[in-house]
Amino acid sequence: MDESWWARSERAGDAFGLVDAMAACEFGKSCRSKLLQLSDAYDLIGFDPRGVGSSAQLVCSSSAPARAISFTDRSPAGVRAQMIESRDLASACGGTPMTPYINTEYTARDMEVIRAALGYDKLNYYGTALGARYASLFPGRTGRLVLDSVVDITLPFAEVGPQAPAFQRTFDGIIAPYVAAQNELFGLGSNADDVKEITRNGPLGSQVGLAEPFDSLYAQWQIDAVVEKLAVAKRIERVLAENPQISPNDLHREVVSLPFFPSWNRAVENATQKIAGEAVARYAEVVSGSTRSLEDPEAAQVSVICNDGALIHSSEEYWADHGNSLAMSAPLGGGGVIFRSALSLPAV
Repeated sequence: MDESWWARSERAGDAFGLVDAMAACEFGKSCRSKLLQLSDAYDLIGFDPRGVGSSAQLVCSSSAPARAISFTDRSPAGVRAQMIESRDLASACGGTPMTPYINTEYTARDMEVIRAALGYDKLNYYGTALGARYASLFPGRTGRLVLDSVVDITLPFAEVGPQAPAFQRTFDGIIAPYVAAQNELFGLGSNADDVKEITRNGPLGSQVGLAEPFDSLYAQWQIDAVVEKLAVAKRIERVLAENPQISPNDLHREVVSLPFFPSWNRAVENATQKIAGEAVARYAEVVSGSTRSLEDPEAAQVSVICNDGALIHSSEEYWADHGNSLAMSAPLGGGGVIFRSALSLPAV
């Protein structure tokens, strides 16, 4: 979460919260229009939470090499690799002085400081866990509160129910059939099963940072981004399957040699080319054994997971079994639950 937003009601003298609404409206015209209407009655105000954006940014540098992590590989070695990678990242962020001060509670308290500094009577808020945490800390300062998902804020972040099953239903029931029906435009498969198969080639996808690429299945305006990632994953997987030892430079040349979407608009093509470049850069990190560095917002997310409470289930066996079950029912990203939980598991 790079930005949080709210507005002040001219009539009520309150503050109204819109988390990530501005980011969504970068792509959604209808959302922009609604925000313009909202601005007739409210002052829209935004801030970058600590650790990200224009606030002091958190950077976690690890001495461990970058690895190819596959959330679909449920072998003992694959699960162990997820554990090791996760703990390396937690250790890297744990050694940074800023890390202990980046969590959900402190961000909610920052919101209260801003509300008071600007002289608003109350904070009205739209969002999920952050708004719920603010209301629990400052009930007398909470006005209108709209929670679009129910999150148990008494649980550690890693223990909150995973979103992978819901993402899987969205992908299988809506996106895959839609993409298949538009095969002449997208070229990603003429039936839904072909489209789904792109997401299940874990070992190849993981090498280029596309093992769990579809973490943005929240709204209709995000479908283009999913299609772009599907196209990059399919092409890179094909190139790597044909030449597993290809150099990063040659991989990049092969991947971008042809347009991804010849019949689609230029903006989408440019966005897809950017995703491809980032994926190849990740592949280069893995094959060269370079060390890993986390920057905004990934570093802040790792810190929040680590700082938002100790795990209730603290055994590797529990999370390995849980991950295996989710990897079967939600292969799009369910196996990654062990990666998130391992950030908070006791060191071994």
